[in-house]
Order: sequence, then structure tokens, then C-alpha cells
Amino acid sequence: MHAPLSLLKQMLKEHQKDTEKAVTFEEYIAVRLKLQELMGKCASFEEWDLYQKAADLMMHTGFKWMK
Repeated sequence: MHAPLSLLKQMLKEHQKDTEKAVTFEEYIAVRLKLQELMGKCASFEEWDLYQKAADLMMHTGFKWMK
């Protein structure tokens, strides 16, 4: 169980970097889809803390585009 957890954490860090780099609307949509996939993986492993962090990141990304 440790290997999937560390992999999920690494994926979340990478997606966070992608979120910061997203400039166009297409990039924003791609990041949201990646985060949704990550949330599904976190849920399948019942890693609710990581699921919530991914959800928060997705929400933060949405606010960035609303400005």
C-alpha cells in the first residue's frame, strides 16, 4: 500500500506544477481532467486526504480562471 500512496503524492505534486503553468483555457481543461483522474485513483485506494487535496487544487484552479 505504501507504493501507491507515494505514487499518488508524486502525481499530485506534478499536477500542482501543471496547474501553476496553465495559461490557456485548453491547458486549464487538461489539468482539470488530470486532477479528476487523480481523484478517482485516490478514491479507489481510499486515500481521502489526497482526494481532498486534489479537489482543493481543482477548485483553486477554477478560481484562477474566474478572475
